[in-house]
Amino acid sequence: MSLWLDLLHKLHPPRGVMLIGAGDGSSAWVNRLMQWDASNVTLVEADERQFRHLQVRVTDQRDWQLVQQVVAAEATNVSYHHASLAMESGLVEPESLQPIWPRLTTRLTRTHRATTLDALMRDSDRAPNWLMVDCLPALSLLQGATDHLPGIDVIAARALVGTDALAEGPAGQLPLQAWLEERGFLPLGTETGRHPAIGHTLFVRDTQASLRALASQLSAATQRNQQLAETLEAARTASSCDAEAARTQIARLKDVVQQSEAASSQRLSQQATQLVQVTQTLEATNAQVRERQDLLDQLLLATTQAATDAAARDQASAEEIARLGKAKDLAETLAADRFRTIAELRQTAAQVAAETATVTRAHADEIARLNKEKAAADQLAADHLQTVAELRQTAKQAATETASIVRAHTDEIARLAKEKAAADQLAADHLQTIADLRQTATQAATETAATVRAHTDEIARLEQARKKAEQQQTSAVQRQQELTTQFEKQSQARAAAEKLLTDVRAQAQQAAGRSRGDADIDDLIRDISPFFTERSITYVDVGAYVGDVFLKLTGSKLLRIREAHLYEPNPSSYQTLTSKLESCRLPTLHAYHLAVGARPETLHFNAAQSMTRVVEPEPGSPQVSNTFTARSVSLDEQARLFTDQKINLLKIDVEGKELDVLVGATQLLESQRIDMLYIEVGFNSLGTQQTYFASIDRFLQDKGYRAFRIYEQMNEWTEDSPLLRRCNMAYMSERFARANPSKLTLRVQALQEEIHRLKSTQSQPLTPAPT
Repeated sequence: MSLWLDLLHKLHPPRGVMLIGAGDGSSAWVNRLMQWDASNVTLVEADERQFRHLQVRVTDQRDWQLVQQVVAAEATNVSYHHASLAMESGLVEPESLQPIWPRLTTRLTRTHRATTLDALMRDSDRAPNWLMVDCLPALSLLQGATDHLPGIDVIAARALVGTDALAEGPAGQLPLQAWLEERGFLPLGTETGRHPAIGHTLFVRDTQASLRALASQLSAATQRNQQLAETLEAARTASSCDAEAARTQIARLKDVVQQSEAASSQRLSQQATQLVQVTQTLEATNAQVRERQDLLDQLLLATTQAATDAAARDQASAEEIARLGKAKDLAETLAADRFRTIAELRQTAAQVAAETATVTRAHADEIARLNKEKAAADQLAADHLQTVAELRQTAKQAATETASIVRAHTDEIARLAKEKAAADQLAADHLQTIADLRQTATQAATETAATVRAHTDEIARLEQARKKAEQQQTSAVQRQQELTTQFEKQSQARAAAEKLLTDVRAQAQQAAGRSRGDADIDDLIRDISPFFTERSITYVDVGAYVGDVFLKLTGSKLLRIREAHLYEPNPSSYQTLTSKLESCRLPTLHAYHLAVGARPETLHFNAAQSMTRVVEPEPGSPQVSNTFTARSVSLDEQARLFTDQKINLLKIDVEGKELDVLVGATQLLESQRIDMLYIEVGFNSLGTQQTYFASIDRFLQDKGYRAFRIYEQMNEWTEDSPLLRRCNMAYMSERFARANPSKLTLRVQALQEEIHRLKSTQSQPLTPAPT
């Protein structure tokens, strides 16, 4: 996946990147974008708590855009499920993933208003050409990006992988790949994460398919052009026929024109006759014009008389103008009054405007004050985020310093010596203080005798306090030495008592003719605990019976179980096992009603109290009440359910079928993904109750495993024979042994125990008595 991403980064440089399901910012996708120093990045996260962590983590990325929003196929109300594992929260109900994730549950479900990828891309400053969907179901989210999908070059999507029903469902890889291939995308590869059933698939736009589509379109266009050319040729042929018909029609029209010209000549002669008639009419019209001129002369005389009459009317008009002048003066007076009124109104308006401006300035000042307070609040929030980041950095530094102290194996006794030196320095400081007080008393000797006595008393009291502090310090050191001696004696006595108790138990069990029982694994826990100091382990129990071994491991303070997988085929024992596990608070505890063998098949079992054995039924034999069948699986097949597909401690107790279990774990053993095994072996080559030791040892030696310890050696007590009947063997892989040298491992455990002991028994720091 890394190689493909680096190659695509060169072939399709990201102009813009959108990551859906950014989480808290610690995912590999965000780290890779930071490594590329990518710009124009949009990170989308729906969970509020995860989003707050994301804001802090990408604070330095100034040109990145963060969006808290639920994304779905349509912009509508959707149910958002908060899972027991925060990074699996989303639109997929956690219970639907329990076939591959048995302990995953829904913590809270809320309704949110969702948006689509098309809407997010429209709001983005630059349309992205890289799209990453790190949540389920990716197909549903991509269906909301149909408008912008043609502009996408690279898509990375999270989906369920495999061949089961979940992989073919809405959140699976198969429908996602089919949908994207229809839209011109080519799958490059799939890489699983911490959970082997969930992975990321990388898609890139299929440019060859696009070119083939363009070529197909070009071919279709060429065919259409050829058809148009044929149509044009047919049209030209038809046009030739039409031209011939047109020429015939033109000849016919020429005949018609000649006939029309003859008719026109006849009409022209008629028009000449009409022109003569019009000339005669014009002469009659001129006579009428002369008569009208005479009439105009008469009108001129009438106009002169009218001018005389107009002069008389002008005098009357002057008088009317004088009257109108007086009216004008009155109007001007009224206008002046009106202007004064308008000026007063304007002054009033100016005052109102001034008051309004004052109020406006007050509002502006109030708004400015509120903006300053908001800016101060924003700065306070930024300072708070900075403080949180600094505290986290300080916490990381403190963790680093603590790890350095552990790796360096700092001598705790040296630390106590330093504390003693500090106490000596404190006593020296007290002596210096006393000397200063004595000097002050000497300088004050010239004052009153009462002051001198007071200083003298003070010096004496401080001297007593110093002596008392020294006595307390000496007593504390002696007490510390006595406690150390007492603890060593108690440890020796406890070890002797435990050894004596172990011997007594072994003798009692041998006398009773039976073994100590599978749950008595204190020796194993004590021996392997140094190799898992301060580590959490993955434990797998094949033949868990009623869970006594697992409960002993979880109850021990020497080991820390992170994840457990228990297999038991007996239905009665399985029911008791699940009842006992109800009180266990381990969130990654899984119990399976299955058998484990070399291959998937159905096996027949015979149950006899704590021993459940595989039997071969005879054809036609009647069904016995204490027999049952169970489905068998191999550990190689089940490894996809284990974290990192690895086992730290594997316990096998299957009454003679141990070799079948090892054959079914061949891949795990060859890659040495099992650190330690605890398995029962037999020493009678003809026995059927246990697998012969030589067969198991040869098989494991070939895979790189060597014997680590031998436990529960039991003789042939049924025959009262001193010969060895069986034992439990602990094996360790050579890779794990090289990574954990014996002396160094034991030294690390001893130092850890010493540190814990000193921390628990450390006394309060010595302080001088109050003065």
